[in-house]
Amino acid sequence: MLSLLAAVVLTQKMPDTSLRLQAGDSWTAAYTYHFAGEDIDLTQREQIKYSVVREPARSVLIAEWQLVETKTDGETIPAPKGIKPMVRKLTLDGENLNPPVGDDVARHRIERTIAIERKGNLSEPSFFPVPPYVRLVGINRIVELDSRVKDKSVLAVSVEETVRDKPLKAVGYYTLHPTTGILEQGQWTITNAPIPGGSGLCDLTVAVTAKNLKLAPRK
Repeated sequence: MLSLLAAVVLTQKMPDTSLRLQAGDSWTAAYTYHFAGEDIDLTQREQIKYSVVREPARSVLIAEWQLVETKTDGETIPAPKGIKPMVRKLTLDGENLNPPVGDDVARHRIERTIAIERKGNLSEPSFFPVPPYVRLVGINRIVELDSRVKDKSVLAVSVEETVRDKPLKAVGYYTLHPTTGILEQGQWTITNAPIPGGSGLCDLTVAVTAKNLKLAPRK
């Protein structure tokens, strides 16, 4: 009976994980990926600019992914100039208006590991899909409220692929904006991570911070 009560209390304290956006909202998610292993020490900085705009019949979430810079062997290499960002568009009901096409299986495995479990139909779009003929192994994800943090809601997560030989595993935490559900900050430590564009496995640390948050007035 006590364990059931504890579960109910924990559920009640869990924050609303849905994205609650309005036209006029905008923010930038700044990501850092650090790949480390015997043959690799590479840091990649990326950003996704989000904005919610009102179209004649509906509001649309626009997400623009762009590489910022890469650092390897002590050298920082800025992203080439003139490269246009990858753009995704979704309605606030979660409908994909321009479904992506891709073949980056390694990066997709990483991105689904750090994806936020959302309530409702709307979630951050993926920029690294896999071809329709590729079947990925399953993935187990456990998300719990971190009871050690008292002043705000911090969600702790553990993830593991359901494959026997060297599954990708991750532990991490993240916080969501209380009004909108926007990902404010997060960090994940991943083992057996694939190296996009390479071979072998490595350790990977992913960190994200929301910047330039601007919200439309709420009633």
